[in-house]
Amino acid sequence: MKHSSKLILVLFLGFTLNLIYAFFIAPLGKHDLFVLEKRYTGIEAQTFFHHDAKDYIYIAVNLLQGKGYSYPLENPHPTALRLPGYPLFLALLFSLFGFKISCALFFQCILLTVLFFLAYILAKHLFSEKTALFSLLVMIFLPNLKFYGCAYIGPETLAAVLLFAGIVCFLQADPHKRFWIWNSAGMCSCISAGYCRPDFFLFFPFVCFWMMRHYQRRWFISVCLFTALTASFLLPWTLRNFSVFDTFVPGSTIVGRLLSGSYNPQTMQNNPGGWDNPNSTLFGIDETGKNEVEINKLHTQYAWNQIQNLSVPQAVRLVVWKAVRLWLPVQRLIRGYAGGINLKELAQSPLVLFKKPAFLFNIVLSVLFLPVYLLFGIKLIVSMRSFRKHELIFYLFCLVNLVALIFLGSIRYRFVFEPIIIIYGCALILDLFKRAQHKFIPSE
Repeated sequence: MKHSSKLILVLFLGFTLNLIYAFFIAPLGKHDLFVLEKRYTGIEAQTFFHHDAKDYIYIAVNLLQGKGYSYPLENPHPTALRLPGYPLFLALLFSLFGFKISCALFFQCILLTVLFFLAYILAKHLFSEKTALFSLLVMIFLPNLKFYGCAYIGPETLAAVLLFAGIVCFLQADPHKRFWIWNSAGMCSCISAGYCRPDFFLFFPFVCFWMMRHYQRRWFISVCLFTALTASFLLPWTLRNFSVFDTFVPGSTIVGRLLSGSYNPQTMQNNPGGWDNPNSTLFGIDETGKNEVEINKLHTQYAWNQIQNLSVPQAVRLVVWKAVRLWLPVQRLIRGYAGGINLKELAQSPLVLFKKPAFLFNIVLSVLFLPVYLLFGIKLIVSMRSFRKHELIFYLFCLVNLVALIFLGSIRYRFVFEPIIIIYGCALILDLFKRAQHKFIPSE
């Protein structure tokens, strides 16, 4: 069988598994469910994995109803809570096919299959067709890609597809033929991906400097322009959604709670202080009647004043509290790979794994893929001196992002790196297998 036939067969298998997971396996193991109220949106009653889905859907519905980029549904106000890429994608689907979440999931299954194909092209360029096919076969069973790729209402799949499309465009670019066409397409893809998930933006400088290895000085101006333009476009959403002290809530709120000794994550969720409620009052800051830009300025000024007034004991307290919170990522990693399993529920009855197939499915596959990450780490430590420069930068970059994942505590941040790590892991496995054959099988 030719490689093209094998590729089509594996991609078809991957698409079929995506559909099965999205519509049959994942709904059986959903955690923290919520139901959209039909009287508000006209959307069919559905359940979702995470409250983030509600934000994206509400913004998309408001766009279609002529309310602009706003949130929530009742008494909406302009928002920078979510980046515009994915809500616009949902709004397009809703306008074409009606308010059907199943349609969005179906298109995400298609996008995930496209991601598999783009990862195959990347693996083929980096290594060989055999390695590309093997890594593709591994990826179609990878639980993290299944969980957040085709059964989760969120921007991860769309952003990853656009990012990999940009990488493929970069790889296909020729400095002597159609240089600006190919590279403009790649830059546009990367910028579009940045509009979907700003944390994926961390990957873009690496891609640019990796390509500079091929195009050298000619690429320097393009890289600078691309980085500056993308950063300026993302600035409003980046400042709104990310802060020095915490990833998901305003930094002023975290600082204020820490200094007052009353920081409580549950309390924070109930009173976000301007995150979803434009009429809330927090720390004596009057937010009544103010728009989101004005609220952001008030909180930024409050946070800056608090930071300037930090004493040594308070600074130590801040660092200690962040260190104590490091146990949370461990739980989140387990819950993420288990499909959102509740550890207390598991401790009370281990049989819950067999009652919820998605949990068991993800746990078993995760254990099977652990050797890939182990071999990846061994390769990095043992063979660092023999790497070429671009390979060393690549491995170090992946390692830094995996370490950052531990501190961020959300498995979604690793979504875009999973295919690349699997590609290098599979290449390493095939290389070790080939060496073992030469060592233990005598040549005739």
